[in-house]
Amino acid sequence: MSSDMETHFDQLSKKLDDIHAQVMKKKDQHIALQVVQGDQNNKDIDSFFKEVQDAYQKCKDQVLFTIGRDTKKIANILENHTIQNMPYSQRAFHDVDIGNGHAREGCTPGTRKTILKDIEEWADGTSAVNTLGYWICGMAGTGKSTIAKSACDILKSRKMLAATFFCSRQFPECRDHSKIIPSIVYQMAQFSPLFGRELVTILEGNPDQVSKPPSEQLETLLVEPWMKVSTEEMHSFSSVIIIDALDECENIESVLSALIPAIQNQGMPGLKFLFTS
Repeated sequence: MSSDMETHFDQLSKKLDDIHAQVMKKKDQHIALQVVQGDQNNKDIDSFFKEVQDAYQKCKDQVLFTIGRDTKKIANILENHTIQNMPYSQRAFHDVDIGNGHAREGCTPGTRKTILKDIEEWADGTSAVNTLGYWICGMAGTGKSTIAKSACDILKSRKMLAATFFCSRQFPECRDHSKIIPSIVYQMAQFSPLFGRELVTILEGNPDQVSKPPSEQLETLLVEPWMKVSTEEMHSFSSVIIIDALDECENIESVLSALIPAIQNQGMPGLKFLFTS
């Protein structure tokens, strides 16, 4: 069994253990308390069964998605010249060398636990915050990018990180707004070969889409192929795109003016976006 499969089954097992513990706690209540809380107990048991069903469905969908992410399929997609010729910015990816052998750094171990837990729960749908967008704002130097990097690492370990773009004034390719959508969809082609195939088909039929304004790029290169491969079953778990340091990207408004309405209108169901600025 692959490590991805083991991760999904481990998550299901932990969820079932948690539900079992809650059921046993109910069982161990004093008989008088069980009588008094009878109606509430019935509601709680119904809720537990619903959680079991949801956990099973989520695990099933993740396993099917993992099967579809065969490494050979990913390699074939990325070797396609149409994908390779896209004007993406590899330096904007969260896990690459940004110069002089240095990589982006996350939070110091043991710090920022609360916000990282909040982000993880928002991403996996266990948070009370039920939105497709999560925005972290703050003054320069307050650690937003380190939080974003740690969030990337956490979500990548859970197979939920679809794409990243770390804006930076230091590098021309990381402050160029026209590279954001191409960079995101390039990574998504690796994340989901099904998405990659749809993207290749679109680009082969209309290769100049990569040079269009961000609003057209978004619709043609991201929304359209995602909607073709997205299913109701896939919506039981989320894929997350992280865009860091929006304030360090030139003309970022041209991207956000198209992206934010698409998120608000649920134009990309199953995709969540985390921004920092």
